[in-house]
Amino acid sequence: MSKNKVLLLSDSTCKYVNNINWLDCNAISGANIYTLQQFVKDNKSLLRKYTHLLLHVGTNDVGNGLSSKLIIQYYNNLIDFIFNVFPSLKIIVSAILPRPIDFDDTKQTVIDCNKALAKFSLKKNILFVKTYKQFVQQPGSIYKIKCFCKDRLHLSYFGVSVLRNFFIGEVHHL
Repeated sequence: MSKNKVLLLSDSTCKYVNNINWLDCNAISGANIYTLQQFVKDNKSLLRKYTHLLLHVGTNDVGNGLSSKLIIQYYNNLIDFIFNVFPSLKIIVSAILPRPIDFDDTKQTVIDCNKALAKFSLKKNILFVKTYKQFVQQPGSIYKIKCFCKDRLHLSYFGVSVLRNFFIGEVHHL
């Protein structure tokens, strides 16, 4: 991936995903889909430097109780905005991860969102990467606790390593 450059735009989940020479990470603590859309609007010159945009967001939207239908609508608005402003930018959507802190209450929304994002991505002709598979035993089942910190919200060092390696494996070949 020598000629391509990827911007990973994320909530705080990805803040320690680094040391990848073809990827820059911009993690915004507490970000939701709307926050990332505002970031894109306010930082157009920054995004012009990249060939690919990897979006990893939605966990906070789920945690705030938004429905999967509304989350997908927000994603649609974000993607349409990006395509309108940067028609040549390749977009990659990373699946929404479960959070142990509210897993029992949000797991169905996470499952529904990821299914809808996969279908949505096909329609929009963008790549959807199934990040969640690295963090659950099986879809809708128990999360892999060693991937999360004691606060049951943020990724542990091991979890960051899993996410980083997953991104390398899924995105490097583009």
